[in-house]
Amino acid sequence: MRFTVGDTDATTYHLSDPEIEALLSTTQNPIMAAARAAQAIAAKYAACTDESGGGISKANSQLFEHYTKLAASLLTRGAKGSMRVPAVSQSAKDEDAQDEDLVQPYFTTEMHRNPRGRGLDEDNAEEDV
Repeated sequence: MRFTVGDTDATTYHLSDPEIEALLSTTQNPIMAAARAAQAIAAKYAACTDESGGGISKANSQLFEHYTKLAASLLTRGAKGSMRVPAVSQSAKDEDAQDEDLVQPYFTTEMHRNPRGRGLDEDNAEEDV
């Protein structure tokens, strides 16, 4: 996540490791977590004013704008891939099918099988004589 939001300078991390772990634990989509990280960094800069003195300046408003735009971009990118379906093992699926207390799916892949039809179920299909 640090690479995605540009928080890679170990001497001046914007977010601590526990903060990153907390963000990652809120979603299964790492891009959405990175978007939240960019929002958090932008929020830190929102409270800061631009500074200059002695020939050195620090443009906090530019950093705020950068991280705000980055967060928006990551939110758009993350939303495109946010639909995830958990993997289900065949044994778990078989156990669920046998569980009489579990509400069974209304639609199944076998619902259109016609054992009396030809070519759909080879075990039950009649042969032409």
